[in-house]
Amino acid sequence: GLALIPGISRSGSTISVALWRNFKATDALRISFFMGIPMIAIGALLLTVQPGNTAIIFSQSGLVALLTTVVVGLLTIKAFMSFAKRYNFVIVVAILGLLSVTAGLIQLL
Repeated sequence: GLALIPGISRSGSTISVALWRNFKATDALRISFFMGIPMIAIGALLLTVQPGNTAIIFSQSGLVALLTTVVVGLLTIKAFMSFAKRYNFVIVVAILGLLSVTAGLIQLL
């Protein structure tokens, strides 16, 4: 519920609570990422729906985008989990932070 507050991320709060509850760092990351998959899939699915006169119509390009999102998301999670297992948790978190700040700065441009 705290993730609803602006500035509090779902991922960060999930990882923090899992670590506080004595989960291993890699398990905390895995839980956090896999909790996001249903929300990402539902969001992508909603983007594929086009209202019709009497029925819901799914656009072909939207379905391709949905499948691409799911596949790329799962591959990214797998790659990141492999990375996280090899390196110290603090380094992983620092890299994520740098990527987040960089993405935010790029978005401002």
